[in-house]
Parts: sequence; C-alpha cells; structure tokens
Amino acid sequence: MTCHAYPLVDVEYGHKQTVTTLLQEWVSDVGARAGLTHTNTRLSSGSVGVAESRLELEVTFPSLSEWEHFLANIPAKEHKAWSQRVQGMIVGGSPRWELYRAV
Repeated sequence: MTCHAYPLVDVEYGHKQTVTTLLQEWVSDVGARAGLTHTNTRLSSGSVGVAESRLELEVTFPSLSEWEHFLANIPAKEHKAWSQRVQGMIVGGSPRWELYRAV
C-alpha cells in the first residue's frame, strides 16, 4: 500500500530561500543515498490556510516497509553535517513527520 511521508518544518523569518535550497541539497546529497529521487519527492511552501514559513517535503514510498528502509539508510554522518548547516534557521520544535497511507 502506497505511503506518503511529509517531513515538515517552519522556517525562521528571512531564511525561507536558504532553507529551501538546503532541503533541495538534502534530497540530492543525503536523501539520495537512502533512495530518494526527484521523481519520488516534491517540495512545497505554505500559501493559503497554512503559515507561509512552512516547508513540506512530500516523499512517496511503495509501502510502509520501504519508508522504514529509507529511514534506516539515511547516512548519519552526512545528515548530521546538513543538520548543523540548517540549525538556527528552523523554528525550534517545528520539525515533524506526518505519514499517510493510500486508501
């Protein structure tokens, strides 16, 4: 059953473009090592009915087990280095994952 995973973050004022670029880098440089591609991801920004500072990465997986496999294969060293670069530009406490299964 197809799963859609949504890592969400709220961005500090004035940093939206930088964080957008860093999230795109994360998909290409870190997430790709765990199986992400530009065909199974989509980056969106808040517009109407949601804070404009919200960035959402939609990732589609064929199954819940594929999502778990992805999480287990994120390269820790590279992810930590990326996290340190984006630190201070993300609203504290805002990062979270939402996971939906197609019905």
